[in-house]
Amino acid sequence: MSTAEKFTPDWSRTHTSFDNDPNISNRYKAKLRKDRERFIHNIHKDPCYEERQMTLKCLQLAEERSDCEIYSQNSLMCRDFWARVVKDRKRKKIEPNLPPVEERPAVLKEYADWLKR
Repeated sequence: MSTAEKFTPDWSRTHTSFDNDPNISNRYKAKLRKDRERFIHNIHKDPCYEERQMTLKCLQLAEERSDCEIYSQNSLMCRDFWARVVKDRKRKKIEPNLPPVEERPAVLKEYADWLKR
């Protein structure tokens, strides 16, 4: 699998459609929608979204779990890096703690020495 491949989950298959069901109250529909949105990760909430998706795709396609070890390690290193960035930004009282997508390349350059550790 090339690193350029991106996996996009099909949420329509994993979640039943409840928007047009007359037996479900609007209040409960709103709660279900909110719960579903909480679990839908995207690049804005998760800086390691692409790494995580590549790991999941590899696990789906691979015959052995060990074939995906490099993807898993990359995803783990990404999560550790961004967790350290968030912790450092909290300590320095920089808001938002997780930088927006537009600022992440600059933050990567700023914390580049952390990647070498």
